[in-house]
Amino acid sequence: MRLNAFGVGINGFYLAIDTVVLPVLVLILAPEALKNTYLAALGLSGLLVAGVIQVVIGRLSDRTQS
Repeated sequence: MRLNAFGVGINGFYLAIDTVVLPVLVLILAPEALKNTYLAALGLSGLLVAGVIQVVIGRLSDRTQS
């Protein structure tokens, strides 16, 4: 596995979105009593999607030839 500038940039971008932008959006859009629940659900759904996508893309990558 190689680490390149693109990977570092993408990880930095998503780290900024995850730690700054999503909590601000939850503060703006979610009802006051459910802010923590919405933030937790948003984080958990992101983790689940990332887990599924990595498995699917990994299997596709193993099946393709380049």
